[in-house]
Amino acid sequence: MTLLYWGIGRQIVEFDKGGKRAVYGQSLLKAMAEKLEGEFGRGYSWRNLYMMCQFYEAVRDPKILQTLSAKLAWSKLCQIVSFEEPEKRHFYLKLCANEGWSVRELKRQIRSALYERTPLGKRNKALHRGFGHPTDIDQPGDVIKDPYIFEFLGLPDRCYSENELERALINRLQDFITELGKGFCFEARQKRIDLDGVSSHVDLVFYHRILKSTVLIDLKIGEFTHQYAGQMNYYLNWWKDNEMGPGDQPPVGIILCASKKDSDAHVEYAIGGLTNRIFVSRYRTYLPSKTQLQHLLTVTQDRWEKEHGKLPSGGINQTNAGESN
Repeated sequence: MTLLYWGIGRQIVEFDKGGKRAVYGQSLLKAMAEKLEGEFGRGYSWRNLYMMCQFYEAVRDPKILQTLSAKLAWSKLCQIVSFEEPEKRHFYLKLCANEGWSVRELKRQIRSALYERTPLGKRNKALHRGFGHPTDIDQPGDVIKDPYIFEFLGLPDRCYSENELERALINRLQDFITELGKGFCFEARQKRIDLDGVSSHVDLVFYHRILKSTVLIDLKIGEFTHQYAGQMNYYLNWWKDNEMGPGDQPPVGIILCASKKDSDAHVEYAIGGLTNRIFVSRYRTYLPSKTQLQHLLTVTQDRWEKEHGKLPSGGINQTNAGESN
């Protein structure tokens, strides 16, 4: 069906009349739809024909088409091909094909603005991977997001305790793991740490099967403070001495805060010099607005330029990103 719809889109887009490319406006598509539905039945409305044209416009390479037709159903493609930005379109096409998202997971990733909140370095890496290849995960930084979106919890904004946040995440564990990303496996909640008669508890413990590392998550409902980094460093040191198994890589710590200062200097001073791998990320219990999406894009670009230098005009090379095979 995917190949058929791509072929119909090609016929419409590339149909020559007087040596000029066809302009597939609404009136033309409606006339075609009336004729096709009369002969073949449902499935050929003008809106569907428009999606077929967009699909062909988005995917011209026959090799990529073969991979997509094997991995992505038409229902998934319809969620993606209407994006105007080629880079955004290819980002979701590749991740959906490579990560095996369901339609439900794909819709949620789009609603939660995964593209906008993915740092440019990770986005560029995903875009340059070929279709049909799992996304590279080499370092913990490849899997950490900022911010995380927990709109599925249904919690009122800032009107909950850390225990209520933890309970809500466990009750919606499948959605939580989907938001964390590929490779996370749940291990424990309120994991007890005993040292010289003093007990502490790690909020959530996961194991990342690709990194082969335990991931300790500490939940905080307020703004990040440097004391949180010291606490997480304590947990990680204990874990390395008492819980690491054969073949395990050193554990990773994620401090999830409701907010942190826009400048990362506060975080950098708190975790700078620590040998353990600690990440500080924000979470939100609601979907971002258009203004917040624009802010996310600005922040990710600023971070990229700070680390790698100013982006060339036009951003990431869209030709290479879109046609990588």
